[in-house]
Amino acid sequence: MDPMGYPELEEVGKQIAAKCKGLPLALKTLAGMLRSKSEVEEWKRILRSEIWELPHNDVLPALMLSYNDLPAHLKRCFSYCAIFPKDYPFRKEQVIHLWIANGLLHQEDEIIEDSGNQYFLELRSRSLFERVPTPKSF
Repeated sequence: MDPMGYPELEEVGKQIAAKCKGLPLALKTLAGMLRSKSEVEEWKRILRSEIWELPHNDVLPALMLSYNDLPAHLKRCFSYCAIFPKDYPFRKEQVIHLWIANGLLHQEDEIIEDSGNQYFLELRSRSLFERVPTPKSF
């Protein structure tokens, strides 16, 4: 999306960015969410959210806004990942198999692993998961 074609979106985006107080995680997470929204009112709803008023933590409001924007099936899968310690590097396949084993993915017309892969990639595109380079073994 070309911001020059959407001056009102650009202005609201700058105001949202200011609320993130320059914190990279907050900015990255909200950018992942906002990239799929092209209506000015959607962006203004994010800007006006009461979540920004939460005390004591600058990153939490941005993460909470991104989490609240997830569809229910992605909320369940993302919430399940709380079993991992903070900054724990996990493999995509590992998480997908855990989702399947715990009944978080439902097979429809697709192979269940394909659904899990789509869910994982969607969470990563919203910057809720971060790709970590694998160390080279010698």
